[in-house]
Amino acid sequence: MILTYLLTYLLVGGLYSEDVGGPVVSIDAQQSLDDAITSLRSNHIHRLVVIDALTGNPLYLLSYQPILRFLRQCVSTHTHLLTL
Repeated sequence: MILTYLLTYLLVGGLYSEDVGGPVVSIDAQQSLDDAITSLRSNHIHRLVVIDALTGNPLYLLSYQPILRFLRQCVSTHTHLLTL
């Protein structure tokens, strides 16, 4: 609840917060993982706010660590796809 309140506070008013030192970058929950990674890299940021397109509410604070965990799990589960 507190995280949702904090993220909502950061997103109000032009997506800017002095606490984080610049614009708060967000992505729609319906966008792809590739879009999220591209946004993280192109904005030189480590965290990305995932928002619900219908309500505008923040859903999740995405960082590189869960992305890497997900990719590692995919690779370990589907090693047969990596063989030539």
